[in-house]
Amino acid sequence: MLHRALFATTLLLLAPRAYAQEPPTPEIEVVDEMPTIVGGVEALQQQIRYPREARREGTEGRVFLQFIVNTDGLAEDIRVARGIGDGVDEAAIVALARSTFTLGRHQGQPVEVQMMLPITFRLAADATEASSADQEEAKVFEIVEQFPEPVGGIEAVAARIHYPEEARRTATEGRVFVTFIVNSEGEAEQLQVMRGIGHGCDEAAVTAIARSSFNPGRQHGEPVDVRITLPVTFRLSN
Repeated sequence: MLHRALFATTLLLLAPRAYAQEPPTPEIEVVDEMPTIVGGVEALQQQIRYPREARREGTEGRVFLQFIVNTDGLAEDIRVARGIGDGVDEAAIVALARSTFTLGRHQGQPVEVQMMLPITFRLAADATEASSADQEEAKVFEIVEQFPEPVGGIEAVAARIHYPEEARRTATEGRVFVTFIVNSEGEAEQLQVMRGIGHGCDEAAVTAIARSSFNPGRQHGEPVDVRITLPVTFRLSN
């Protein structure tokens, strides 16, 4: 049996413990101008990839995500308030992480805004449609001649990780193992947390990988879809 590829380099994120004692930037829940998704809900929907496992299991429902829209128009501190599993929660995080927002404004100034967003996952009425979609998907390799690598190196992924506020407050440390497919275009898809540590770290790891690009894996010189596992270490410095 082939084993999933594991990055030889463990992604390590260090954050100062002293930060947990500093007052965080306040997030506002009610503002004069609320953030909106650039391109509308349709733009977010285009980012959603229904997980293969969820299709096989017939998993449907709504995933509720809580997050902050920062003053750069990006979602951060994403948390699954209510999920349905089978990789669907991670698919919702990926879609949100790859979306951009108009800025929230209060008294004319851009501010960080706390938001909640429900994302609905529903399979086609004809179950055979989902089944045939599975069959049409490209073969996924687990062992290849050349494995995928993050563009800019592992440091580029680390630079996209935001240590969650709750994890800082609770001094949460550990490793999050994320399994995903790097497709032939160099995008991460079908992300799933295989082992997590909670307190927002699992979502932070998924978000960082979703926002990263990769040099695709190659077999016989051709780019192919490759499944890999990336361990992300969260550690507070002394």
